[in-house]
Amino acid sequence: MQEADPELRRLLQKQIDQLEVGNKDDFPEQVRRVLCTALLTNHAKADQVAALFPMHTRTLHRRLKTFDTSFQELADQSSCATQC
Repeated sequence: MQEADPELRRLLQKQIDQLEVGNKDDFPEQVRRVLCTALLTNHAKADQVAALFPMHTRTLHRRLKTFDTSFQELADQSSCATQC
């Protein structure tokens, strides 16, 4: 896995921290919003996003499954023009 540059990681982590405060019960929305930024920077692979939360990729997939969604569904739905 290629390491994200430190400044990008810091910015994405700041975004995650803010989302966690406002959306504690909506993990898929947190992932969707992070994906929006990650897609723009070409860091939108499941392992890269999972590391930002910080969790293992399998944990990310399991948590999203509890909300009846998947990482791929969220990635497919992400449209930065309409959601960011």
